[in-house]
Amino acid sequence: MMGKKGRLFSPLLRDVSLEEVVPKNHLYRRWKRRSISFVRGLVRPFYASGGRHSVDPVVFFKLQLVIFFEDLRSERQLMRVVADRLSLRWYVGYDLFESLPDHSSVTRIRERYGLEIFRHFFERIVEMCFEAGLVQGRELYFDATKVEANASLDSTRSRSLVEGWLREHLTDIFPDEARLVQDKGMTVIAVSEIAAVVKPVD
Repeated sequence: MMGKKGRLFSPLLRDVSLEEVVPKNHLYRRWKRRSISFVRGLVRPFYASGGRHSVDPVVFFKLQLVIFFEDLRSERQLMRVVADRLSLRWYVGYDLFESLPDHSSVTRIRERYGLEIFRHFFERIVEMCFEAGLVQGRELYFDATKVEANASLDSTRSRSLVEGWLREHLTDIFPDEARLVQDKGMTVIAVSEIAAVVKPVD
């Protein structure tokens, strides 16, 4: 007999924890084990000592990893996807009923930081992959689901290919600044050019 699925949803209990519903081997659990607290030192000059609290820079840059891994095209799309996916809410540290940052705030922060900060951030991320043993020789291993046109990150990818993805990503989100950098004969991202400013800060 042909089945017919009904739609009946029970009210969610307030004591449901995202910690329990995100699978133990999920990509974003693996990434959460890699601290990106170094970003606080990287962006500290952009903040005054007083005033209203901003979006946590660690949250902001976790969102930037999401936008890269999920191949999203705008902050508006990013925040829609994060609102809709429990694993992403968990990764950025927002509970099920907690209000997420507005996409316009995320856009303003990105524009304020600029290309140079993003270069340092992604260069450090690639180095963290090396330090974490995700790299053997010149090959970089990601444990995500992205394929070339969403290529599986479970498969081996060359360092230059990953740098190419990042270069394209940064050029997409900072087209004017990227053009100026390239006009000066510099590369948009090169792991060998990591600045000392990205040392971890508590």
